[in-house]
Amino acid sequence: MQRTALTLFFSIQAIAGFSQQTDSTEEEVSIDPRQYVTIQYRKTPNQGKLDTIWNWEQRKNVPYQKFIYLDVDGEMKIDFSKNGLLKNKYFEGTISLEAEISGLNGTRRIEVNPYSEVGVQRIPIGIKSEPPAEIAKKLLNMLKELQNADSIFRSLYPGTSKVASLIRVKQNFYAAEANLKTDLEALSGDADASKYTSRVLNLGNMLSDVFGSFNPSISAKPKKGELLQLINMVDSKLSDEYRIEVDPFRDSYQRALGYAQAKVGNVIDYVSSFELAGEDANKAFLSLINRDLVNFKFLKTTLASFQKRITEINLQPYQNDPHAVDSVLYLNQNLIFETSKFLADIAQFQGSILETTIVGLPKYKLTRAEYYPTDSARQIYLKSFYDVIDKNRDELALLLSKEAGKVIYKKLVYATIDLGKSGAKNGEVLNVYITWILDSKRDSIGNSPRLPIGKYYLRETEIKMEVADMFALVKRVNESTVDQSKVSPSNFKGSGGAVLMWTYQKKDKGIEVTKNKNGEYEVSRKNRFLNFWEPSIGFNVSYLDFDTEKDVEIGTGLQLGLFRNKIFFGYGVNLHMISPSQAPTYFYVGFSFAKLSDLFKNSNNVTAVQ
Repeated sequence: MQRTALTLFFSIQAIAGFSQQTDSTEEEVSIDPRQYVTIQYRKTPNQGKLDTIWNWEQRKNVPYQKFIYLDVDGEMKIDFSKNGLLKNKYFEGTISLEAEISGLNGTRRIEVNPYSEVGVQRIPIGIKSEPPAEIAKKLLNMLKELQNADSIFRSLYPGTSKVASLIRVKQNFYAAEANLKTDLEALSGDADASKYTSRVLNLGNMLSDVFGSFNPSISAKPKKGELLQLINMVDSKLSDEYRIEVDPFRDSYQRALGYAQAKVGNVIDYVSSFELAGEDANKAFLSLINRDLVNFKFLKTTLASFQKRITEINLQPYQNDPHAVDSVLYLNQNLIFETSKFLADIAQFQGSILETTIVGLPKYKLTRAEYYPTDSARQIYLKSFYDVIDKNRDELALLLSKEAGKVIYKKLVYATIDLGKSGAKNGEVLNVYITWILDSKRDSIGNSPRLPIGKYYLRETEIKMEVADMFALVKRVNESTVDQSKVSPSNFKGSGGAVLMWTYQKKDKGIEVTKNKNGEYEVSRKNRFLNFWEPSIGFNVSYLDFDTEKDVEIGTGLQLGLFRNKIFFGYGVNLHMISPSQAPTYFYVGFSFAKLSDLFKNSNNVTAVQ
């Protein structure tokens, strides 16, 4: 038989019997999706009160399924425990609801509102997400990856114009200095070195952007020693200034570059993992960091841009040439600065649920970062901030997973099945399942396991007026008191007729659970007496034969029926013998051929367990 089903998707992280709970491991219980499903039912959509007919049980020996029989006009409501899903931080997968009605004509599809329509192909509505706990853990791990981002950004030494000037002139200065010194060293000690005076002045003025004009007092006919002393003085001054200005710049920007190159890719991996985890996982992530989809796209494109450009900066070829390193860093200082600032900004997600959860942990109650005006106070705060994450990771993950779950499960609404609208017929069977898809890329509804959440026998229930045939064995009352010459003996004589009955048809009212003296749960079904007997009351019209001289004799009476009008007991009167002296009354027992034949219909079908 081809499997047809309705699906209601939600996601959004094994198979136990539906009629009786059995022992299972804690892990199995924790991930079984059926524990979050409750099915309620009422006889008609307008009846009002809903009875729970299926729910997850922790009590041993108590069945999940409370009802066996449902009315053909009944309405079912399938609800999902959002609070339960929020508490289960490990739940994962995509699950669907499927409903089938089976009968003599096979299995047919019915509607589950508001998620599907018969004959209409629709995109499944549902939740696609990894476990909320996984989202929370990854988010906390991403924060830990960036715990030094703020301090590294704030330690960046300003790339001033003075730094730029020092880096720009250093290489040319040392080259010119080396050539000048070589020429001076070639002179004898007493030789006139005045021809080199202009070169010494030019050398000093190379640093005019840093130190201003170079106008030292030089002799008219200087010796080489005097000029070498001036050169060494300028060299020393340049070296001191370089150490003061450029070395901190190099150290801070080289550290920031290495950090950015290592962390930007990691952050991209984390951000991408939220997107790959599903649309709803991504929405939960954005909710926790106080961003929207526009911000998310900006976050992704900005990170990708930073990664592409920052990874192109390669200092390895210049490790033996510090001045070349300084030049590369200065040329890329804006990129390094902006990348570091961006990482620092997303390291805490200020004003977000994420930050509020961490800062507001009751046993710490930190003050938000914006209330720390100085860098030193801010660093103390950040140390405390990340200490809270380290020491309370599990508690924070649980709190954040609940917040993520609120977003993931918020569009999860209840489903309804209207059996009357679906054309349910007496004697058909309704099966309801959960299909559990753990790997959405590999599995589908067609090949995933189906977990039963109820097998229900459909029938007409409670009081119904019915007309049936009757064959009765009639016993005339006081037959011996009348003229025996006209009597047609009626000592349980066969008689045919018809009946009009108001019949109580079997109605399921669920189960009653009690605890015995041993502390064990015992289960009994409600309404067993009426459901067993299925009594009825009504009137009959029968063909009688009391008098040999009468061609037609019709009797009527009041009767009781049992087993849904299969057996009758009654008392009646012959309408053609009204006078009491004619002994018109009779009692009888009878049965209905048509109703008895119902016992042999669909004899191959599985019958319900009482």
